[in-house]
Amino acid sequence: MNDPHRQLLAALQDLSAEGRDAVSSRELAATANLSLATVKRTLDRLQGEGRVIRHGNARATRYMLAELAPQAAEASSTA
Repeated sequence: MNDPHRQLLAALQDLSAEGRDAVSSRELAATANLSLATVKRTLDRLQGEGRVIRHGNARATRYMLAELAPQAAEASSTA
């Protein structure tokens, strides 16, 4: 799998399956075995396509699959 888009989406799905819905770009780089620069560039593109949601700023920035956003909002409002 050489496509960074697919690798990042797969990494986000894998991490989500482990219960980690929102993750840092460094965690994604390690999971997808990609450089941090490639991860950040690809995350920007995926966010522009509406497939990834970004939360937070600077070191606190976390990313999640857009398809999981409503579930995450429901879970946090009921907790």
